[in-house]
Amino acid sequence: MTGKSARVVDAAAARGWMLVVVGCLVAANLLEHRILPGAPAVVAAALVLAMVAVAWASGLTLAELGLARATWARGLRWAALPAAVVVLACALVLVVPALEHRVAPAAGSWGSVAVRVLVTLPLLTVIPEELAFRGVSWALLRRVGGPRVATLGSSLLFGLWHVLPALGGGPANETAAGALGDGAAGVAVRVAGTVLVTFLAGLLLCALRAGSGSLLAPIGVHWAVNGAGIVLVHLVPA
Repeated sequence: MTGKSARVVDAAAARGWMLVVVGCLVAANLLEHRILPGAPAVVAAALVLAMVAVAWASGLTLAELGLARATWARGLRWAALPAAVVVLACALVLVVPALEHRVAPAAGSWGSVAVRVLVTLPLLTVIPEELAFRGVSWALLRRVGGPRVATLGSSLLFGLWHVLPALGGGPANETAAGALGDGAAGVAVRVAGTVLVTFLAGLLLCALRAGSGSLLAPIGVHWAVNGAGIVLVHLVPA
């Protein structure tokens, strides 16, 4: 088989595996937000196992997944500056009254916040999502059409992944509802805005993944964004 023929076969196989990935993502999303909303650990573990199985069966290497050991230090360096910018932005919100008043506060002890930020968030959200979107999906789509297709495709999936969460509760949705209203039009704008913002976030996370060659870069920034948001809503006075 010639090199060109092998690439065509690899691309066709990658497209088939992407259909499997999309099916896994749809199932995980429905399980987490509609069928088993009280068992996020089960859903996260199932998603990770499914992504590992797809990576193994499709022949993805650690380098393709951004997990090669040689890239770890570079990935952490690439994550440092964006993470610091996120933390500074949250600090700015706290010192500007016009911004602070737009954030819906959340109740809870600082012990529970620490557990959520340091344990629950990385294990149940950040690592499963990054493995799925910037790891397996990005690697398979790169086989299909190169880095640009990988970035656009995985970012679109990441945006759509947030449709059901945008329809739920939580401080972020409460803040959006306060600004947009909770009627049908307000909900539609909130969902569309959430998809757009997370699509754009996906583009940034993919850029970090591609530039650093490491999955640790998007993992670090994703963790910083979500973690800083959790801390922020607990610092805002009720």
